[in-house]
Amino acid sequence: MKVILHNTDEEYVMNQKSKKELVRDYLETGKSITPAEAYEMFGSMRLAAIICDLKKDGYKFHTEIVKKKDSRIKFARYKLDLPTTLFPS
Repeated sequence: MKVILHNTDEEYVMNQKSKKELVRDYLETGKSITPAEAYEMFGSMRLAAIICDLKKDGYKFHTEIVKKKDSRIKFARYKLDLPTTLFPS
């Protein structure tokens, strides 16, 4: 799936990176992601598989199970556990 962005440089970069790399780069900004967001942003229908691959690569995640209000629908929200420093330089 080709992702169309307004900036042609960004479009080129997105077409060169794998979905795993795109998700990893997005999570490294400190944001969280759900399967619906991964599909909307990157065309990925297999976010859980990407997270599993990233875990195999040594990344650690915080996973929150979210339940939609007034519904039985549940889904995962993933956030990368970023290293913290007590004394930033």
